[in-house]
Amino acid sequence: MLLLFHALGTKFGELTLKKDPRCPACGDNPTIRTLIDYEDFCGVAPEEVNFKTMQSRLVPNLYIIGDALNIDRPSGGYSLQLCWTTGFVAGSSI
Repeated sequence: MLLLFHALGTKFGELTLKKDPRCPACGDNPTIRTLIDYEDFCGVAPEEVNFKTMQSRLVPNLYIIGDALNIDRPSGGYSLQLCWTTGFVAGSSI
């Protein structure tokens, strides 16, 4: 379950995501049984995002911003800039 927040309307919502039976962590036949490095496993692949709007190419009206993106970059302030910029792009396109 994913918590959604609509800042302009100050409303909360929930999004139920379907479980992927092929998922190596929680699928029908999991191959990952121990904790791994977040950077190696998590994040949405860049090719799944329209960078002009930050909208998912797979799920309509889902915007992917900040550290939810699987983008290799230096840490620190650059991560903050990624969050600010992608948030601005997504907010401007809604």
